[in-house]
Amino acid sequence: MNPDNRSVFKIVDGLKFFGYPDAIQGRIAYLNHLRRVDQTDAESKHFDYDWKAAVIAERAVLKKNPQGLENPSDLPYEQIVRLDDDYTEMVVKRLLLKYGKTELDIKLDQGLVPWKVSMAINLQALTTASLPFIARRLNAGSSSNLAQHIKRGQTPLE
Repeated sequence: MNPDNRSVFKIVDGLKFFGYPDAIQGRIAYLNHLRRVDQTDAESKHFDYDWKAAVIAERAVLKKNPQGLENPSDLPYEQIVRLDDDYTEMVVKRLLLKYGKTELDIKLDQGLVPWKVSMAINLQALTTASLPFIARRLNAGSSSNLAQHIKRGQTPLE
């Protein structure tokens, strides 16, 4: 593995291990967790034990089924995707209500406005929607510009 990529994979592994989403809020929660662990378990004895226990449990599951975990649902993949899309739309509608906005506001407020950045952060945390999808759905301009504002935790006016 390329040494430059090691830290990226370790962070993602840590997020998965503790059940945090791979989004800004998840990373912040993960870093806060690591700070708490450093203060209470400076020698990392508990963390090492938890990690080893998870690896042993995963090996036991794979030993029973070498192909990996079974499909957690009897639903066909297409139906799962449709349910995921329906859920994303439901979250968009709830967030619009929360912000006191409508579909018309999405069309009229073109580009990146503060409420759209906040809504995009919430959509990332609550759904599996990709950033390009979120940028298109919110009529927020380019996904890379939106990503920069999300990464900095800033609204466009800051």
